[in-house]
Amino acid sequence: MMSNSSQQQEQQQPKSNSMPNIGAFLRMLRKEQDLSQEKIAKKLGLSIPAYSKIESGITDINLSRLFQLSEIFEMDAIELLSRSKYGNNFLSVETVFKDQVELHKQIIAEKDAEIYSLQKKLINYHEKD
Repeated sequence: MMSNSSQQQEQQQPKSNSMPNIGAFLRMLRKEQDLSQEKIAKKLGLSIPAYSKIESGITDINLSRLFQLSEIFEMDAIELLSRSKYGNNFLSVETVFKDQVELHKQIIAEKDAEIYSLQKKLINYHEKD
């Protein structure tokens, strides 16, 4: 059985399946633009420790956060993901296209879930009448 402190340490480790280097890339962008973690956290509606976990790779970002961050750093979401994953290396058209397809699939899945939820609410509303 793990001790409480061992569990906390394990939980604080960067996730290996996180988007590669996104946190480190966000930190680099933030420092390049002379922004504080506090300022970014405030724009995202997060606490400073919560944003710090994103930069440390402990917490993954969802699509809505990705789009918020791309607005903050004035960078397209695809560019933000691509540069965090591949650095400033030349990317083949095929690689960028695959990344875009994956991102669009995620967006569609999230929007489908939102539509389904709204449809259920609408049906429930009409059934109450």
